[in-house]
Amino acid sequence: MQVLCVNFSAKWCGPCRKIAPEFLKFPETYSDCVFAKVDVDENPDTTQKCKIANMPTFQFYRKGEKIDHMSGTDMEMLNRIVLKHRNA
Repeated sequence: MQVLCVNFSAKWCGPCRKIAPEFLKFPETYSDCVFAKVDVDENPDTTQKCKIANMPTFQFYRKGEKIDHMSGTDMEMLNRIVLKHRNA
């Protein structure tokens, strides 16, 4: 079952802009996963429902259930989480 990774970010957020180019490369590296980006300012209801407090925040889902999350710009950690769940 595919893993969905959602990047919650904002255009004005410096750390979000820092990690954005690397996140855009993930579909090429992990073609068996789905990656999406949610702008917290444009989607306040989704942001609130997902309880986003920091940006960037990455949430991971399988079969509609949240299975993991990470906040910040640690690309090594983000890669480890994707690898952990894509092979599960």
